[in-house]
Amino acid sequence: MKIKFGKIEQLLAVTVIGIVGLFMYLKFSFNPAVKNYNRIHKKWIQISKEVDSLKKDVKNEEYWKYVLKVEKDIKDLKQELEKKQANATKTGNILLTEMKLFKTIEDNKLKVVRYEPYDKSKIKTESLLKKQRYLNIYLTGNYFNFLRFLSDINSSFKTVTIEKIVIKNKKTYGNLDINLIVGFI
Repeated sequence: MKIKFGKIEQLLAVTVIGIVGLFMYLKFSFNPAVKNYNRIHKKWIQISKEVDSLKKDVKNEEYWKYVLKVEKDIKDLKQELEKKQANATKTGNILLTEMKLFKTIEDNKLKVVRYEPYDKSKIKTESLLKKQRYLNIYLTGNYFNFLRFLSDINSSFKTVTIEKIVIKNKKTYGNLDINLIVGFI
């Protein structure tokens, strides 16, 4: 017995595969914090090996001073490595939140026209929460779908803030042109 998928099921399957592929790409190859973390980790391993070899071979006082300096450098690199690791985790969480936001847009039958990073310096209002990243998102869609989308954002996303909304009415089919500036904590 063969199962035949309709066009909607095929389109849904291709969309899901595309979203998963985009997630995997962003998670494993695009994140600059992870690349920086890997570079520091390799350097830390190399210096640790040098220290171990010097401890075994060296009896001279000058070398011991050098060894102590290298050990201090190792501690500093380890602290920096831990900071980069925490930063990489935070960046990954922001990217996951962005993906969930775009999924929510799609679920509410809104269409993303385009999106782009938004410069933090253009935000004029002071906030108690420090935002890590801003996106400028251009949408088009029905007014009621947009209200449902805002309700979903309010109830589901605790690390997302809507900084600005600009709505323009289209003459065709009652759709709206919507511009959102979204902040990620």
